[in-house]
Amino acid sequence: ALWDLSLGQTVYFADRRININSQQDTLEESDIAGQFTTYINPYMRALGSVQYNLENDKVMRASTGFHYHKNSWLFNFDYRFAREQPIPGANLTQEIDQLDLSFYAPASAQWKWMGRLLYDLDEQRELEAFIGLEYGSCCYRLRTVARRWLDTNLALSADAERRPYDQGLFFEIELIGLGASGKRLENLLKDSIFGYKQKR
Repeated sequence: ALWDLSLGQTVYFADRRININSQQDTLEESDIAGQFTTYINPYMRALGSVQYNLENDKVMRASTGFHYHKNSWLFNFDYRFAREQPIPGANLTQEIDQLDLSFYAPASAQWKWMGRLLYDLDEQRELEAFIGLEYGSCCYRLRTVARRWLDTNLALSADAERRPYDQGLFFEIELIGLGASGKRLENLLKDSIFGYKQKR
């Protein structure tokens, strides 16, 4: 296996202005940040990162993941954590404790399965979930996806019990060489399934 490791910290030699009211940040050093990637074989890699605050002796952010990509097979597992912090411009705080699973896999020579589950471990509810099928031939590609997701703006509201979901069934036809009908689903898959863009 091959490893890629990095570790760093910023040291400040002067105070910084951090907002329009000229409030000063007097910290002399930043959190310690580190990350790693290990290439298990040509098709698999594991990665992670951590941000550690020496002043309060706490991990502020952390992530870890596992990615598999071989031919038409994609599988991703990611975990992200961020300690509760204030949301800029809102009288709220937010903590991230999320599990993210996604895949793209052949069902046959022309049919492919795809899906994603983004789950909030703190609130024990999904933030986004979808499952879909893609059919490809020499001349066109057809996609259909059933999706359920939490509205991004309402997800930050203080009333967690009343955060509604949006849901829908989506279709898209792509003519090879001419483009797709809006590319909404293709962009969703590129943003949601790591490696989907590279496999195209």
